Amino acid sequence: MVKLLVLGSGPVFPYPRTKTNRFSDYLDIGGYEEKFELHDDIICNLAKKGGKERRLRSSLAVITGSGTFLIDAGPDIIYQLAKYKVSPDVILITHNHSDANFGLKDLKGVEVISEKAGNLKLDQKMDILGAVVTAFRVAHAGNVTTVGFRIGLGKKVVAYISDLASLRGVRKWVKDTDILFADGSILDQNMPSHLSIIDQLKYYKKWRLNKVVFTHIGHKTLPHDDLQKYCRSIYKPVDIAYDGQNFKI
Repeated sequence: MVKLLVLGSGPVFPYPRTKTNRFSDYLDIGGYEEKFELHDDIICNLAKKGGKERRLRSSLAVITGSGTFLIDAGPDIIYQLAKYKVSPDVILITHNHSDANFGLKDLKGVEVISEKAGNLKLDQKMDILGAVVTAFRVAHAGNVTTVGFRIGLGKKVVAYISDLASLRGVRKWVKDTDILFADGSILDQNMPSHLSIIDQLKYYKKWRLNKVVFTHIGHKTLPHDDLQKYCRSIYKPVDIAYDGQNFKI
């Protein structure tokens, strides 16, 4: 049995946010809430109380019988690994943005597979701790090359695409997956670097995907339970990820 553990489900800045909302505010992720005045809005106020609204930067741990690999290692990774008692053997990086790779400096001695490192080849199967992993190109930010991952786990298949601006060319990588982790940054208004949840769901419903789990949940969406209810009103097999969520497959 393989375990998928959501170490973080948030975007570039965690929740609750600070009023200044500077990258440096969150470097002490375990103590920043005592140091700074916090943002006053519905999502951040709920996050102050804990629960599913409290989100650190997105990362997924895939725990197989042969070890553990991560997808992305952002600024919160050391805190996340300690909290969930995870020790990675390999780290896969989706793209060269701080919320995906800033934590690599704190993980010396762990094998890193990324385009920047030069050891990640597109559309080629890699055997990683018993999983068959294939990286594929996705559109995100125009000046940053970005990949998604298709992960074969025995008879099960998972795909992970936390940041994307377009679904062009993506269907063949996700059409028969058991779980697709998808970009939850924006609810209903597209950005140049992120496709909205609503526009994604139009395709996922048409493609009849088995299960969609939105992660990288953005600030301009909805509280967790409301967002999940709304998404399920469009397409029933949808979950909204939360920190600490796990799936056994």
